[in-house]
Amino acid sequence: MKAGFGHGLFLVSSLFLLGACGSPEGNVFGAEDRFKTPVSPLKSHYRIDARIDLEDGVVAGRETITLQNSSTIPLTTVALTWTISDTRSLDVSIGGKQLAPRADEGGARRKSPLSYVLPNPITPGERLVLDVSFNEKIETAKDEAEYLTSTWYPRLWWDGLPLHDSFSVKLDVSAGYALAASGRIDKKTGRFEADGARTFGVYLGKDTKASIREVDGVEIVAVFTEKGAKAAAVCLETAADAVRYFKNRLGFYPFPFLTIIPGGPGRWGGYPVATGIVAIHGQETYVDGESPEHWQHITSHEIGHEYWGEWVMDPDKPAWL
Repeated sequence: MKAGFGHGLFLVSSLFLLGACGSPEGNVFGAEDRFKTPVSPLKSHYRIDARIDLEDGVVAGRETITLQNSSTIPLTTVALTWTISDTRSLDVSIGGKQLAPRADEGGARRKSPLSYVLPNPITPGERLVLDVSFNEKIETAKDEAEYLTSTWYPRLWWDGLPLHDSFSVKLDVSAGYALAASGRIDKKTGRFEADGARTFGVYLGKDTKASIREVDGVEIVAVFTEKGAKAAAVCLETAADAVRYFKNRLGFYPFPFLTIIPGGPGRWGGYPVATGIVAIHGQETYVDGESPEHWQHITSHEIGHEYWGEWVMDPDKPAWL
């Protein structure tokens, strides 16, 4: 496979801009809320145990969010990306003390982001541990072919700035669905583990199978339908080749996991779904004897997004070149 990645100068520039363009420390989000975003948003660890039941139309779980205040300012208020409605609920507590979202001008705070005043400020160097439970009713049919999302859980919000967090996630899902997530599963614990993920996505596919390859410490999984199996095999082989190439050229691959899932019905290309998950469209249109070039090009391109857009982030979201 021929490939090129001569964007080292752009990489350096992107990293410089990423470090230089954070919100000014002490920037106030609403004078009354006193929400402050540090220059560098604080990275958190999410331990999540959740259930996704597509037949009952329920996504529910509990999570513990832990962070160390490595900034120079005390944290008095935190915000979560979640909306409270007739179909979505959220409970937040710290040290056993229930917290209520700060009210807005209408007398209640129900739209994302929800801000919570902490019982005591978390001073620089101190640790914050939030206990969160969430529930969402989703509209699905019993014959739903797939479920795909990266916004299924509450997450700390830092003025909309992207960042890398770590995750440990255990998922109980509907029977008959293949499961893919933004992490590498620990076979002993059954938990998906990810360190330095921009998002944590989840994919459920009905009547699908999976093939797995281990390449230079990266577990590559291809999820496919029976009709799309031959295209998926080409994508899987291409992904293995691409990971080897990028590791040889750059010296690293950003994550120890990569999952390729079916995209839409037409040959439109593909897209990065979430950290470690890419979709390739039109796999079921594969014709015996056709050139593998289309699938090779799209697969290698989507893997490039794991560097540009996932590992190297940009708030303007241009993805990669």
